[in-house]
Amino acid sequence: MLRYSYTIAPRLRLVRYNSTIYNNVIGTLKKDLKEAMSTKDALKKTAIKSILSTIKNNEIDAKDKSLLDEYSLHDAFTKMVAQRNDSIKEFIANKRDDLAEKEKQEIEVINKYLKELPVSSAEDLKTKATEYLKQLQESEPNLQLKQLFGKVDWDALTKDWKASQKSIRTTIVSEFKNIFKS
Repeated sequence: MLRYSYTIAPRLRLVRYNSTIYNNVIGTLKKDLKEAMSTKDALKKTAIKSILSTIKNNEIDAKDKSLLDEYSLHDAFTKMVAQRNDSIKEFIANKRDDLAEKEKQEIEVINKYLKELPVSSAEDLKTKATEYLKQLQESEPNLQLKQLFGKVDWDALTKDWKASQKSIRTTIVSEFKNIFKS
């Protein structure tokens, strides 16, 4: 009798999402988590676990998986830092300096990964938004914010400015008030 022979086809490993930077950051986090576990660094381990769980929650909540990129990671990391800063204020108000110190150390771990992302800083966004809005003001001096958002090409802007749509929107809103109201 003849035996069936199955050819071993190489399985293509699916890329998690569109951005290679996104995948590299997750790989780095998992590698650092293993290292923190082997060195028994409890603080770093819990900080990285919370980062990974936040990323996983964002992946589950995302309706459009193409939006999961380095910009979404930047938004998640800055949100985590802001939450920890709020916790520090609460802990200091309640005279829990030990917990406040722990949160400060977790912020340092998160900031380490935040600085590795190739995303524009808040100052860069502010200058780009100011220039962009001044150009629009010259062509249309009575432009309303609602009309402005309808004219913006968000895909091109996020790539050119190297920032998420959310951070660009907040920067444009704050700068719009300064430029068009004066």
